[in-house]
Amino acid sequence: VEFAIVLPILLLMVFGIVDFGRALYTVNNLTSAVREGARLASTQIDPDPTTGGSKSAVQTAVSSYVVAFGGNAGAPTVSETFAGAPPNMQSITVKIVDYPFQPITPLAGLIGLGTIQMSPSATFRWEAAP
Repeated sequence: VEFAIVLPILLLMVFGIVDFGRALYTVNNLTSAVREGARLASTQIDPDPTTGGSKSAVQTAVSSYVVAFGGNAGAPTVSETFAGAPPNMQSITVKIVDYPFQPITPLAGLIGLGTIQMSPSATFRWEAAP
């Protein structure tokens, strides 16, 4: 009888720990993906990282990193923000916008955590800045 009383609480704790670990793993890998995209954008040889080709290369790099670690199918929404305009640009910020994370715990939906939106970003200094 005691086990029947404690089992639901124990299972809730175990699944909560598993979901928390998965969420940390996901946000860590998304942060690494935007960091790689920002590093690529800040070091590109193209004199203007605001061009379509440069933005496409960053999008591809971030998307391939996200898919490589087992992220959701489909490309994440990547946005780039530039502080200034070439040749006086100072920094580049790359951000994944509202990446959906689905907890596996069925009770997460009951407390309003059906889907968690993650939006990591990384800012790097533009290497060609004066």
